[in-house]
Amino acid sequence: MLDKLKKAAKQVFTAQTDEVMPILAEVINEDIKLDSEGMQAEFSALKTSFDSQASALGKLTEEFSKLQAEASNYKQELDAALSLVASLQKENKDTKMSARKSVVEASIGTEKAGAFLAATEGLDDAAFDAIASALASSLDVEANSPMFKEVGVTGKTQSEHVANEETKEMKILKKKYAKKQ
Repeated sequence: MLDKLKKAAKQVFTAQTDEVMPILAEVINEDIKLDSEGMQAEFSALKTSFDSQASALGKLTEEFSKLQAEASNYKQELDAALSLVASLQKENKDTKMSARKSVVEASIGTEKAGAFLAATEGLDDAAFDAIASALASSLDVEANSPMFKEVGVTGKTQSEHVANEETKEMKILKKKYAKKQ
């Protein structure tokens, strides 16, 4: 009996499936058509969007290339300007050191000038001028100081000695020329 029941259920199920299958196939075909048309419209919209974005990317890439070339040109100009500034600074420093050297050599001579310039190289112009003028004035004071003048046996300088005392030759010449007048 169980076998008969199984057979009967199978026949009912097969009969219902045969009736339902064509209806189901029709619904699925209609659904696939709708999905296909929707997908086609969506694909078309995506393709249009992609094309416009690809075009914009192309323009941006072209603009980026131009900007890179311009930046490269600016970098070359900057490097040239920095090189010029460095050479001008070196030339300015050389000129300044030459002027300083002449001032120092006039004050203390060439032997000590190199050491003095090396010691004062890092100073700005105002500080160097102050030191150089102080050095020159102290050397002038030293040169004119009575402590550093050569004096003779009497304690007078040679010029003071000659001005105050007459030599034998001077006395003879005075007597000789005084008689004729």
